Amino acid sequence: MVSMAAEKSFHRTTRIERPREAVWAFMTDFGNAPKWITGVEQSSQISPGPMGPGARFKETRTIGRRSETYEIEVREYDPPRRYAAAAQAGKAEFVYSFDLAASAAGTEVTMVATARGKGLFARLFIGIGMRFMEKIDGDQLERLKAAVEGSAKRA
Repeated sequence: MVSMAAEKSFHRTTRIERPREAVWAFMTDFGNAPKWITGVEQSSQISPGPMGPGARFKETRTIGRRSETYEIEVREYDPPRRYAAAAQAGKAEFVYSFDLAASAAGTEVTMVATARGKGLFARLFIGIGMRFMEKIDGDQLERLKAAVEGSAKRA
């Protein structure tokens, strides 16, 4: 039997002129999410215990006139190197992963956004969903860079 699974992704990389630990601390602080993720109004952990794989958080996001709240699960949490989280939307799963590498000039951050699903509807929806994700979040790392470097100047 042929699998009807579909997967599409895009990636971005940027260099932030701050130490890796500072970038990690900023981007994994839920209170900072509205400063660098388009449309995020609030984000908070809803699972008990420390942040790590399996932890869950709730994020309310407004895109256009529509506001939605998603429950997101942390898939990978390796401070200050790698962070990945996933959300379900119907039969589709959306995963964002971030890899942070220290460099002499600061931190190189790579983001990979992946949409995957199974079934005919998902195969059709994934392409549309990915184009929408890229339109909304394609400049996410540039916003992160501006927010982190801007917070360093204010500190």
